[in-house]
Amino acid sequence: MITVRVNGELVSVKASKEYRAQIGDMVRISVPSEICHLFDTQTGARIGD
Repeated sequence: MITVRVNGELVSVKASKEYRAQIGDMVRISVPSEICHLFDTQTGARIGD
């Protein structure tokens, strides 16, 4: 798992075991919508279930 900041928000992304980055590195991510999970910040409930 890596955590990136997107528009001021922290987003966790599962990366391949071979992926390596250092803290502060600029990285690019893409998340296919069919495997993306969003959660309500107030309740913690998954959105879209």
